[in-house]
Amino acid sequence: MTMNLSREYTAILENAYDVSYQKIENEIGSIEFSMPLYDTKNTMIQELQYVELTDNENEYIGLYRIMPSTTRKDANDYSITYTAMHVLGTLLDSVLFGYHELINRTTKDVINYILDKQKTKHWVLKRCDFTRYFSYAWENENGLADALFSIPAAFDEDYMWICN
Repeated sequence: MTMNLSREYTAILENAYDVSYQKIENEIGSIEFSMPLYDTKNTMIQELQYVELTDNENEYIGLYRIMPSTTRKDANDYSITYTAMHVLGTLLDSVLFGYHELINRTTKDVINYILDKQKTKHWVLKRCDFTRYFSYAWENENGLADALFSIPAAFDEDYMWICN
């Protein structure tokens, strides 16, 4: 299903085919799907707007954002193929300019520090199951995702980012 920037449903893509997705733990996943070239619902699939994916068993896969310049039209088989990145990719919209250093701060404080740098507040921390006191430094990070994903790198146990 497609959604606008306010995350209101705009269309059901019942003619979508060749749907594939990558759900990678602790990384930003992606989906790809094709639509018939002359399907009128192609007008509802706009760059940087959203596509929600459920599988054939109605299991929720996730919310994704159509990426600019990844749409491919194929006149030979009358199709358009779209690529979308998981909405965690919105963390790539903001950057960390300059040098940022946090010394002996809790995991929760460090995550909130990064999330507070979002230009548009898409993400908030609801729960953090770890309380570690590490020091972190970032300089001119091209997107907040790398900084955020670097936080648990020093952990000596497994972790998983879970988003809703």
